[in-house]
Amino acid sequence: MRDSARKGVAARVLGDLVRIGWRGPRLALPASVNLGIAGLLAPVINALLARASDPEAAIAGFAVAYGLMALIAIPQLRIQQLTLVFARSGPSLAKVRRFISLLALASFSVGALAAISPLGGWLLAKGFGLSGAPLEQASVALAPLVAWIPLACFRTHFHGIMLATGRTGVMWSGIAISLAAAVLSTALLLYLDVPAAAAAASGHSIGVALEVLILFAADRAGYAWPGEAAAVPGYRELARFFGPLLVAALLPSVTIPILHAAMARAPDPATGIAAFTLARSVVHLATIPIWGLQPTLLALFGRGTPPRAAATFAYAMGLGALAITLAISYLGPVNDLVLGQLLGAAGALAVQGQAAMMLLALLPPLMAMEQVYSSALLACRRANPFIWINLLRLAILILTVAAALLVAPQAVWVGAAGEFAGLMGEALVTMGFGRSSYRQLAEAAS
Repeated sequence: MRDSARKGVAARVLGDLVRIGWRGPRLALPASVNLGIAGLLAPVINALLARASDPEAAIAGFAVAYGLMALIAIPQLRIQQLTLVFARSGPSLAKVRRFISLLALASFSVGALAAISPLGGWLLAKGFGLSGAPLEQASVALAPLVAWIPLACFRTHFHGIMLATGRTGVMWSGIAISLAAAVLSTALLLYLDVPAAAAAASGHSIGVALEVLILFAADRAGYAWPGEAAAVPGYRELARFFGPLLVAALLPSVTIPILHAAMARAPDPATGIAAFTLARSVVHLATIPIWGLQPTLLALFGRGTPPRAAATFAYAMGLGALAITLAISYLGPVNDLVLGQLLGAAGALAVQGQAAMMLLALLPPLMAMEQVYSSALLACRRANPFIWINLLRLAILILTVAAALLVAPQAVWVGAAGEFAGLMGEALVTMGFGRSSYRQLAEAAS
């Protein structure tokens, strides 16, 4: 009886994966790389800035200026979902694009104000605590990044269209040209003695500008919309959907400051913070395959893919990422290669880094589950639950680090426990909110 049940489950899973075929990976890979493009570009740009006359000031100044402008451009983080959910025909796309243009204009205006008025200098000096050479570098980087803000908004919009219509080849071309242009233009401007942080900022803007031009040209070529055309949304409907998503995007930004503040109050804080940062970055990089699951699932839902088949694909990606993180965390030679030889960690830093990775390595299946149910919520145009999901995640995080401070022998365990509990809690809460939406999609597809 059990053997037949297991065979039935295996046959169902295999059937779901066959039904998805190559569509899933073809959508997920460029979507994941696109969402992680900043992480891919940062090491190369930092390597170029490290050759400047004052590398510490250049790297610190650019990092702070970019962080400030990225905060102003935060609507870009949710524009792709907005496009995938509402742009289902030419008329609905036109309405969505006008709404996004207003968001881009508003973000651009705030960024321009920060760059050309005393407000920017005040934020850099008082808000971020910069002074001297780093403040000068950050100040000259603001103006070149102003153009990056609306371009980043339209890039994610066009990526949503390319995913919805299955034209991932255009995305790959745009990503490759954007990365190459950003690196080459930064190197050229540094050679021409442009201030280092301004050179890096200009390189970022040039790279994304070329990518948007490629995507715009592909968009003008026309395409066929998959599935049934939906009703044209009104601006109020778009705002009601987008507003909660924007608030929810802001809440996770306090996670790292909370973890760092808690670890600073635990034993051996310096080593703990450094080890946690290394472990988190390695696990984050190892989970690249599931970064783009949410836009991929939205694109699959929009194409009429049964939710069970799409979910099976997502869980398969999560298990694949789990195999990678477990190998890096629990296999000694692999861990030594990554932490020791590639990242240069040794002694207590390496030991504590591996300890944190052993806990964080268990996250990929939970992350995949969260993507399944959050995508179901978005596909059913339910955005308000995301505010509650992120508030509950924040509460779980705070309670966990407070408890860990009482019992954890080292600071690294405070950070790892808080990160794990927060993301696990988010996954479980999202499942609770999203089960009815998932069932709704399944009934509509049957």
